[in-house]
Amino acid sequence: MGDKMSQLLTMDAFEQAVAARHIIVIIDTTGSQRVHMSSCVHISSDNFETKVVKGASRNGKYFAFESVAKAQAAGYKTLCKFC
Repeated sequence: MGDKMSQLLTMDAFEQAVAARHIIVIIDTTGSQRVHMSSCVHISSDNFETKVVKGASRNGKYFAFESVAKAQAAGYKTLCKFC
């Protein structure tokens, strides 16, 4: 993955990113952009499936980063309050 972000578009990609303990950024339709640890309660297959797979990314987008620093360097500054 390197320094670039990786948009998660499939369940397989999502599961691999979570298994690798990558940082997950969720951009919601409300405009919120939150940086999450892969262990966060908000990082779930059900939510991903609803927003990305079934919703064709209309209800939100997911991105994976190797670290919080890399996510923040890409402009995603707001950390999840629950992580």
